Amino acid sequence: MKIPRTLGSRSFIGHYDMPYFNKLNIISETHVKIGLPSHYVHAAFSFVRQFLEQYFTENGYALHMPSIHKIIDINLDILSLAYKEESQQKLLEEVILIKQSIKNNNVIPYVQPIVDAKTGKISKYECLMRLYDEGNDTLHSIYPLLRTAKETLLYEALMAQMLDKTFTIFEKLPYSFSVNLSYDDIVNDSCREQICNHLNAFPDPQRIIFEILETDFIIDFDIVIDFNQQPRPKGTGLLIIAKDIQAETIAEYVHNREVYEVLQTLNVDYLQGYFIQKPFPASKLLER
Repeated sequence: MKIPRTLGSRSFIGHYDMPYFNKLNIISETHVKIGLPSHYVHAAFSFVRQFLEQYFTENGYALHMPSIHKIIDINLDILSLAYKEESQQKLLEEVILIKQSIKNNNVIPYVQPIVDAKTGKISKYECLMRLYDEGNDTLHSIYPLLRTAKETLLYEALMAQMLDKTFTIFEKLPYSFSVNLSYDDIVNDSCREQICNHLNAFPDPQRIIFEILETDFIIDFDIVIDFNQQPRPKGTGLLIIAKDIQAETIAEYVHNREVYEVLQTLNVDYLQGYFIQKPFPASKLLER
């Protein structure tokens, strides 16, 4: 079907004034409030863009496409504004939480037991970093905040508190425990020095296992090898992406009895998850 020759120049006639922009802002804020992912909006605009490009080209109005692209971009920018503002607000809140946690000494070591799959007995504890938000009386896992902490150069201070508190607690206990390290930790001279100081002062270093997070992209394995060869007390363990090299296996996220019983029939060494026990403050171990 052919469209009138004048349609190409009249397709987007309208007033791009404040009332129009305000309507787009209301739509954008509504999208954010209902939790509509921003990529849905971009996907929808991409579909509209492709449809118009094809339609106008097939009907002889290709010369109008630069103007149409500009109009679509203007609308998309406005509809994305609320998402950008929300992102900036979220970043600000995260930075405040991290800074307050450092300032108020609110980095809290939590632990979760890892049990022997065959005996069901606790083999060791994994140490997990939590940040206490005094204002809201809530705890936050470090994982959703890792990127912000590293980009704002606050991660090192968080890790310093985590190491201090973890080693102080476990030197009074008989249990083995693992400490998660990121690639950033082992390439940081200050952090490595701190780790060595803790190891040298620890009474039973054979109870310590360092695990380099498998979610980290290890850029230079020579640094990892160097860290592994760095002098430290005999018996200290190091795990590097254990699942990939088929070392001892730990089945994580064991959340119910059915999963627990199935895993016990498989060739799994250790089990960990909410069904066995949820993470709890490491200081609670001192009360046992």
